[in-house]
Amino acid sequence: MGHLNNSRFVDYILNAREDHLEQYYNMRLMDYLAKGQGWVVANHEIYYLKQALCNEKVKIRTSVVDFGENDLTVEGAIYDEGGTKLKCLLWTRYVFVSSRTGKKENHTPELLEFFTQVKNENIIDGQQCKQRLQQLLSKEKLG
Repeated sequence: MGHLNNSRFVDYILNAREDHLEQYYNMRLMDYLAKGQGWVVANHEIYYLKQALCNEKVKIRTSVVDFGENDLTVEGAIYDEGGTKLKCLLWTRYVFVSSRTGKKENHTPELLEFFTQVKNENIIDGQQCKQRLQQLLSKEKLG
């Protein structure tokens, strides 16, 4: 149909998040894997708003929404190239695990401090994904 398959939106956002971590925070997920640690996806909540055409340039923004002792929720938003029209909003909850055992592990104090520093300040504690979507769409209308 000439547009990006819905499953690719998830791939784009997950790949962008990994790139953002390395580019802006010098944090490489492969370094954690080498230490026997990593994050696995527990669930996604996603809203598709507008199609993205094949080969269309888009902007992807990612940020930490919330975190706990062994989990982390990350927001990914895909916008048009100008960054003004929201195409997709994804919240992904990850669980921190030992790659050796596959069992949950608690985040280190250093990771908890990092998450505290980078948590998106525009997200209200306890806010749900659908409420965040409405917040972003209201901002878009005012924009």
